[in-house]
Amino acid sequence: GDLVSAILQIDWSMRDYKIVASEPYCCVTAILESILLKHGYVFNQVMIADYFGLTVPADEYAQLSKTFKNLKVSDDIREYGLHLDANGFNTFFSENNIALRETFIKASELSELNFESVLDAIPCDSDVIFFFDYGYLYKETRNIGVGHDGVYLSKSKNELHYLDPGPRRLGVNSVKIEDMLFAVKAAYAGGGISVITKK
Repeated sequence: GDLVSAILQIDWSMRDYKIVASEPYCCVTAILESILLKHGYVFNQVMIADYFGLTVPADEYAQLSKTFKNLKVSDDIREYGLHLDANGFNTFFSENNIALRETFIKASELSELNFESVLDAIPCDSDVIFFFDYGYLYKETRNIGVGHDGVYLSKSKNELHYLDPGPRRLGVNSVKIEDMLFAVKAAYAGGGISVITKK
């Protein structure tokens, strides 16, 4: 009823993101650009991608090198995109005087017993990024192994609402809570939840 919609309004207003459409293989940096904008920092996704480096298919290297400076190539679909080391975003934050801190929760630490309570425990002014297997979440066999991400907005009943940087499904999407959990757990490398808080 009215109370539920009031709670959802509070949730959504606290997590008010500008939609940034992802450049090729830049879903992570597009989401990070959205989060940084929310906190008043302006860094575009290409600049962030060049900081971390992107892995792209060999046959797209020539075209993408017109936009990006820091590229590697691979023939493995699971390698495409940006890969974070153990420091995650924290080195980028400190080197650019960004007063945010990231804590990463590995997929192995999440289960049906604790997934919702982990989400409920995260304050509304924090940012939550899901790292998941796109093909697994959307039951698309040809995309199993494709890593993707999205930023958490809210949940209601058994549905979870998140912002997707695209290119497909750009904008707000709703999926079953357990489907997101299993897609996070299915991610080839680096599946989990990134929690970004103010320092």
